[in-house]
Amino acid sequence: MNNLTRRAMIGLGNLLFILVLLLFLPAGSLDYWEGWLFILVFFSSVLAITLYFPKKDPDSLKTGSGPALPPRRNKARKGSSRSPGSFSSQVPTIAWAGPMSRSLS
Repeated sequence: MNNLTRRAMIGLGNLLFILVLLLFLPAGSLDYWEGWLFILVFFSSVLAITLYFPKKDPDSLKTGSGPALPPRRNKARKGSSRSPGSFSSQVPTIAWAGPMSRSLS
């Protein structure tokens, strides 16, 4: 087991410990089948991914980043507005105020 795999397994152990704490401390009991089911499904998928990548693509794990993304453009599109008075910022207000105004009368 190389250093990278060993570190990944230690991280998985830490993740499992934190998940158990976060799920079962608020429940107040280990007799919480939904929590065990969540841990089983979540942890098995994370374990599968952790075991897959060192075998199939170890170079991507060594660099710590995936493929480079193209730079984002910060130019506003024609006709778009991000000011507080724009239509898109008023839609949630209209959607909320409509039913509320009917219930008040």
